[in-house]
Amino acid sequence: MHHVFLKRIEKYEKKLITDFLSHFISFQGLENLRGEKVLIKPNFLKPSVPERAIITHPEVIKSTIVLFKELGAKIIIGDSPGFGSIYKVIEKAELSDFLKRYEVRVSDFSNTKSVKIKGYLFKELDIPIDVLESDYLCNIAKLKTHQMMFLTMAVKNLYGCIYGLKKVSYHLTAGRKYEVFATLLLDIYNALKPKINILDGIIGMEGNGPSSGEPRNFGFMAIGTDALSLDTILCKILNVPIEQVPYLKVANSLGLEEVNLDNIKTIGIKDIEIKPMIKFPPNYSTNFTLPSFINDFINNFFLSYPEVSNLCRSCGVCKKHCPVGAITIGKKTKINKKVCIRCFCCQELCDFNAIKLKRRLF
Repeated sequence: MHHVFLKRIEKYEKKLITDFLSHFISFQGLENLRGEKVLIKPNFLKPSVPERAIITHPEVIKSTIVLFKELGAKIIIGDSPGFGSIYKVIEKAELSDFLKRYEVRVSDFSNTKSVKIKGYLFKELDIPIDVLESDYLCNIAKLKTHQMMFLTMAVKNLYGCIYGLKKVSYHLTAGRKYEVFATLLLDIYNALKPKINILDGIIGMEGNGPSSGEPRNFGFMAIGTDALSLDTILCKILNVPIEQVPYLKVANSLGLEEVNLDNIKTIGIKDIEIKPMIKFPPNYSTNFTLPSFINDFINNFFLSYPEVSNLCRSCGVCKKHCPVGAITIGKKTKINKKVCIRCFCCQELCDFNAIKLKRRLF
């Protein structure tokens, strides 16, 4: 049985966050972690101020670190951001002094090891050595919409454990097939299986996520013993069918018990109500009142493609990170739709909100 705890928390108040986390830690029987290595994996997509809701909020990270430090753990914080270094993300979030004070080592995940796995798609993954050598992987996700996966939650956050250019090669492997990328996420999840999965949903993002959307006060936090089960419950409280989230859809088709509600015990779910419904990412035009075959037709044949608006400053970030080289920068920045695989990395990493999504008949 997997457990998911939820609590209504409207603001980033240290005591409320700490009490919630402490309750789960006690439930897990983790009162003594002396000498144990705890690796904290936040959502550090790119350097950003917390108010934009792009990264895991620093107060959640601080509360988690203080809690584990009091239990005697040795703490590492690590991520492989989509853009910029983890050190720049930490500096922008004003976490540098705090991490030094609590003697938290920072890992950029560049030191990796090839590991054989029993995956659905991949049989081998390059995993950061700091992740492999940790006694506990603490996965701290941010609730946001996402152009490829509809939502980014606990499972999607683990993609940050893939370092640098490897992400590009995995996008190339998936191509335009979202179910292939979704299966890759499940392979990473199965290889890592973090036992501590925290979701920062106090202020998340809706609409044009995961970096250009609108911050929204969802007013809750969640924590679970399994990332896939946590995401399943999050969809339930957001009134989003799991079939709408590609990796949950694949997990359900594979018969994974982690997405079966009968195998998930929730604590505090009755206190969480999300109204109005979350605004969808522009890549999706789903109406949950319509039959699924109609929604599938809309999303399969009227596809969204990234287009560059006049907000573009020709900085070159999108071109640098495009896995298929579909972007050229001259007098105007252009995206070749025949080459584009619709991974939306350009939109995700643009600091100027210059990449807009437009739907057209495929």
